[in-house]
Amino acid sequence: MPKVSAEHREARREEILCAARRRFASEGFHATSMQDILTESGMSAGAVYRYFNSKSDIVSAIACENMSALLDSLESYADTAADVPVAEVVVAILRGIREKHETDRVARLALQVWAESARDPELRAHFCSTHQRLRAIVRTVVVRRHPHLTDEADAVAGAVTALVPGFLHQLALLDAGATAGFEDGVRLLLDGF
Repeated sequence: MPKVSAEHREARREEILCAARRRFASEGFHATSMQDILTESGMSAGAVYRYFNSKSDIVSAIACENMSALLDSLESYADTAADVPVAEVVVAILRGIREKHETDRVARLALQVWAESARDPELRAHFCSTHQRLRAIVRTVVVRRHPHLTDEADAVAGAVTALVPGFLHQLALLDAGATAGFEDGVRLLLDGF
């Protein structure tokens, strides 16, 4: 039997994740069964279970991919721009989320993942880790721009990163125009930061 390349395995894994994303976005996490994911992907149960043990594993992989790519990009942006205002870092986050939402409906999925993370300790641990990484990026930018706020930087970073879930919530649940000026609002709110 010929060996399957790493590229082929990764492509198959991504096919499963794309199928799951489509179903979760349209039907919701709890209403989507593994059988629905199998049907959507066009793969056999054996093929899907070769990559994922459960629906929770799929949800965790999707959440991890979505946030890791965004945070990697954000970290790079924050590191290369020496004097980036905090508002611009937040706007970069929001733009990345908006772009991902336009292709994958990521905001709807994010709400479902948050709800599931209240029940699933592994998913909660991943969510907390991701949130801490985002907060650390914002904290670094705050301290770089305002060295006198070293003691308050954690509190500022916590308050600023709280804008992200609010944006995702509005993006997922309200009409398309509801978030049209969100980035401008963030700039006005954080003016001087």
